[in-house]
Amino acid sequence: SIRGGSAIKETTTMDSGYAFGWSQGISETLTLLVPDFFGGASPDYWGPKTVTSGPHYFGVIGFLFFVLALFKVRSREMYIFLGTGTLAILFAWGGNFLILNRPAFDYIPFFDKFRAPETWLVLTNFCYTVVAIYGFSWFTVFLSEKSASFKKLYIPMGTAIGVFVLVFLYSSSSTYTKSSEVQAIASQIAQQNNVQVSNPQVQAQAQRYVETRLVPDREAKAKKDVIRFGIFIILGIGIIFLTTNKTLSISLAGLGFIVLVSADLIPVDKRYMPERSFVASNMSTVNQLESQRRDLDQFIVNHIAEDSPFPYRVFPLLDNPFGNATGAYFYPILGGYTAAKLSTFQDVFMTNGGPLFGGQAGINLPLLEMLNAKYLTYQQPLSMPGLEVAFQSSSGVVLELTNVLPKAFFVDFVITTDDPKEAYDLLYPGKMDFSTTAVVEGGFVPETSFDSTATAEVVYYTGPEMTIKTSRKTPGFLVISE
Repeated sequence: SIRGGSAIKETTTMDSGYAFGWSQGISETLTLLVPDFFGGASPDYWGPKTVTSGPHYFGVIGFLFFVLALFKVRSREMYIFLGTGTLAILFAWGGNFLILNRPAFDYIPFFDKFRAPETWLVLTNFCYTVVAIYGFSWFTVFLSEKSASFKKLYIPMGTAIGVFVLVFLYSSSSTYTKSSEVQAIASQIAQQNNVQVSNPQVQAQAQRYVETRLVPDREAKAKKDVIRFGIFIILGIGIIFLTTNKTLSISLAGLGFIVLVSADLIPVDKRYMPERSFVASNMSTVNQLESQRRDLDQFIVNHIAEDSPFPYRVFPLLDNPFGNATGAYFYPILGGYTAAKLSTFQDVFMTNGGPLFGGQAGINLPLLEMLNAKYLTYQQPLSMPGLEVAFQSSSGVVLELTNVLPKAFFVDFVITTDDPKEAYDLLYPGKMDFSTTAVVEGGFVPETSFDSTATAEVVYYTGPEMTIKTSRKTPGFLVISE
């Protein structure tokens, strides 16, 4: 997979830029305590990542006992959790903290196989929660002591309040603007008015839009959560004070903390997983998918295996072929989405200017034909040799590739190479005839010859299983488009 690098790029690891995508911003780590400081989830999110579905929120009461543990607990096991959680934060910073993460990527075994560094914060939340439990455990023992007094907690409680004050001051000085968003808005304005992006009036208008339309809402949202953070800090310290003064029993204090934790965490959870997002238990996935069936999908279903023991493939350009797998419910497609991306296919399919999107109109028809794609969906008809309009409606166009190759066929010639780049380059339009020639990497020289009587017939096909009936007079080389 791409986690093992690319033969074309001569790498043995995942691309570091790809691996460090979705790195947590250093200041964005504040969302462990103030979840909406950077807007929460996209599209309101304005932090350094491109998009996000929400922050990794730790919780205020957990933070309070976390601070208590730092000052009062001396335990080797607790320090292991503390160190692991803190190290996870540094790893979560990813590309924003390369002084650590670049050497880790280069030298720690398997570190270069993972991406989306912000997910390290799952480990941070777990480890810091364990530290907080050590703090709560210490507090319950402390209450049983005759000398228990709130005065002994001045430093940890003062530290928690001090963190709130610092967060509040930071919220008052923050710009609430996303890097490069002014330039992006300026580009839209310039395009709409047919002027240069560098035009001073365009830049001023973009800057004014951000400052008057976006910043006030962001600031209000962030400060609301900062105040919320302060309120829970005060309530938590209040329960601790009343318990140390014997006004509250430990059992009532425990109940109070349960109420505070619930009042803190559950509403934040529901911001990112509201009740409307839950699916009814009797909802049918099949019915949901069937509701997306279009007339063009039905046309393809009716003709995808016409006069053939196997269904052909479809290249769904109409539906973002590499980010949408819905079409695969109806018929086999080239594309879809998986986190386990095969390296060679990724190079061929996804590389800018790569073989799949070479050729006339930016589509490599011979390569699609070799991959057994009979249909291509698009917004409008394309005038290209080898393409015919098979179906057209308001939902889109189905184009038929008239020279599609079968799933299994013999070739007359085989090109061998030890250079993956040479094999890759031969996939571009006009380099070779896929119906008669194959390219094989790595030293293996297959025996093959021209045989006009050779046949390869697919007689059984389910996807996982395929039976091919072959007939030849001489040794040959069989190509299977799977």
